[in-house]
Amino acid sequence: GEAEATSSFDVQAFVEAPSRRLLESCRKADLQQVAAHFSLLVPKQLTKDALSQFVLDYLVSQEILPPPSEPVSRPPSPPVTHEEEERMEKPKEACSSGSSSPHQSPSSSPLTGARLKLRLARLRIEAEERALERKLRHELEIKRLDADIRLRELELALQSRKIDPAAIRTFQPAEGSDAAILPPLGDDRPEPDTQLGPTFTTPHFDISKCLTLLPPFRET
Repeated sequence: GEAEATSSFDVQAFVEAPSRRLLESCRKADLQQVAAHFSLLVPKQLTKDALSQFVLDYLVSQEILPPPSEPVSRPPSPPVTHEEEERMEKPKEACSSGSSSPHQSPSSSPLTGARLKLRLARLRIEAEERALERKLRHELEIKRLDADIRLRELELALQSRKIDPAAIRTFQPAEGSDAAILPPLGDDRPEPDTQLGPTFTTPHFDISKCLTLLPPFRET
């Protein structure tokens, strides 16, 4: 019967429809065939149990076989309820942590992506602001230079204009009439009044005094 079981074992059928029960019923030679099919390096010193566990672990890790759903060997004493409760709570916490970690990783990944986008946007904005500041400074410097040049030109023009009217003012009294040098007519009028004052006093002299000086006229 065992020879028929071993002879009836087909690796291709097992690969197409793997099952834990079929793997547990396999002999060492069958397990070696399964390991050879999956190109597993198996040491020769392994026993049948070790080889079956090795192949089982590999198939579970590759998700060819489902993991053991009922860990019956772990709880040593069923009457101890507290330990069982703690053990039941620990895998729940582990599952919750494991479930939360993948939830956090995708949530953290968009957060990190958003942060990176924000940083890139800030860097671009800062670069644009610096470029604008440089342009504005350059334009302001050009405007200042233009303003300085215009002010210098205006100063030179004003200086040249100031020299010409000064020279004209110096030459105006020589070329102009005496009215520019002599005092005004209003000042000249009182002088003849003072000079004509004594002429008005001449009629007040007595003519008789002048006649007395002449010799008397006698007829001969």
